[in-house]
Amino acid sequence: MNHDELPYIASLFGWDGMPEDTMLRLLDTYPGVNHLVVTRASDGAWWQTRDTLYSRTPPPLAAMVDTIGAGDSVTAAVMMGLLRGWEPERILDAAMNIASFVCSCRGGTPELSEALKNPFLG
Repeated sequence: MNHDELPYIASLFGWDGMPEDTMLRLLDTYPGVNHLVVTRASDGAWWQTRDTLYSRTPPPLAAMVDTIGAGDSVTAAVMMGLLRGWEPERILDAAMNIASFVCSCRGGTPELSEALKNPFLG
């Protein structure tokens, strides 16, 4: 989900508190969910597991062109990283690099460079 959706979801449950508290409460409420990723626009993303909060920021952009597709690219990178058995830190690093690239291009589905794709393919 994104940073705007998290407080909305908290309000549906009647929860107050910091975003980190909401993420933990969601994991407690849904025991079958083991990971929660929240995209935070230019502030990057959080990944909450049952015992650790990971945080990453994207690399600097020369120019912000279009944010369409950035969140979807994070989701795709997270899913691919999980399927490959990567640790959250590695996945978030890759996801931030891809999202940053997507934001530097017009349109939501730019062709990724080999450097961005290869870690997921090898």
